[in-house]
Amino acid sequence: MLNEAQGKYVNDDDDKVRAYTASIRCQKDIESLSKIGLNPQEISRSLDLSSTSFVKSRMAKIEQDKAERRRFLATGRIPETSAGVFHILQK
Repeated sequence: MLNEAQGKYVNDDDDKVRAYTASIRCQKDIESLSKIGLNPQEISRSLDLSSTSFVKSRMAKIEQDKAERRRFLATGRIPETSAGVFHILQK
């Protein structure tokens, strides 16, 4: 309502896209589509994302997370540079 009062155009679709791209669901969709062999352009097109650079950055983050996980499983040491919560679950 504030944006409308200020004369700015409000687009609910943009808000929905921002919420999706910020969600873990988006990252999981990107990861799943990359596993079946789609390139960043195809992933971007299939998820209706406007930028392939976003998909590329998410794919790089996924690979970085996998590498950190492999190092942790191999050494048992939690990375010192990571901020956040680590969950150690048995399979």
